[in-house]
Amino acid sequence: MVPKNWTSASRAIPAITLIAFTAGIVWIFIYFGSEGLGPISTWGGYNAIAGISLVVTGGMISTRWRE
Repeated sequence: MVPKNWTSASRAIPAITLIAFTAGIVWIFIYFGSEGLGPISTWGGYNAIAGISLVVTGGMISTRWRE
């Protein structure tokens, strides 16, 4: 049962989800496309973790989307 005081999620949720997914994929592509030198070269392999974290964050935010 849905509580009576349940409100729908903000209309910004789809936009935030899309931004997080896109940023994560772009981050990963830049990292592997630059052969491990970017986007933040001092992070090394942690760049892949940063990109994957953005994709996972987008997935977690997408679960809050209700119509």
